[in-house]
Amino acid sequence: MKQLTCLDTPYFFHFHSTITDGKLTIYDYFKFCKKNQIKTLIFSEHVRKNLNYDFDIFIDEIKKTSDLFPEVDYIIGVEAKLLPGGECDVPKNILNKIDLIAFACHGFPNDPDLFYNSMENLFHHTDYQQLYRVWAHPGRFYKKRNLLQHFQNEYHTLIKMASNLNIYIERNIRDDLITYNDLKTIKQSSLIWGMDAHINNDLSRWTTLRNEQNSVINSN
Repeated sequence: MKQLTCLDTPYFFHFHSTITDGKLTIYDYFKFCKKNQIKTLIFSEHVRKNLNYDFDIFIDEIKKTSDLFPEVDYIIGVEAKLLPGGECDVPKNILNKIDLIAFACHGFPNDPDLFYNSMENLFHHTDYQQLYRVWAHPGRFYKKRNLLQHFQNEYHTLIKMASNLNIYIERNIRDDLITYNDLKTIKQSSLIWGMDAHINNDLSRWTTLRNEQNSVINSN
């Protein structure tokens, strides 16, 4: 399984542009990275099986903008929601155009057993194993339903399972639900920090995130 080597240097992950529901352009993100000496932009734009934008135009804009910022590398990725059963809500024809898929729980049925089984199936789904895989917003399903206390064992098991399968686990700065006990079972190489940025104020929080990243990089 290939590894995200860019995590050893400053990177910016989990953000959304004006292509979908963000308020910042792709140019804004590249400019921000140059200003803050961030080496890699890891894109995670929203997708659905029925897209309301042209994904090829999205890729072309990234490539054209990157020419203006040669000091900033990029990885093209998407954020797709988990579907009951264990698939992602992503068009099949996009999978060979991206390097990374971040799967998240948005609008999933209120069924903890179905969620657990679907996540387990997703972890082993062969359609996504050629990509860098990230579990975005881990714990959100349980948190939104006030189930974290009652399903701690299930959540911890999924966290450990993902780590063992070389799936990256996001430490989301908005709703970081990875506990100290989780951290003890996760390989440090499996952690990826994310912002879920949409607006300028989200970018202003970068300093906090960068300091956390640097502390991990320096400890390795």
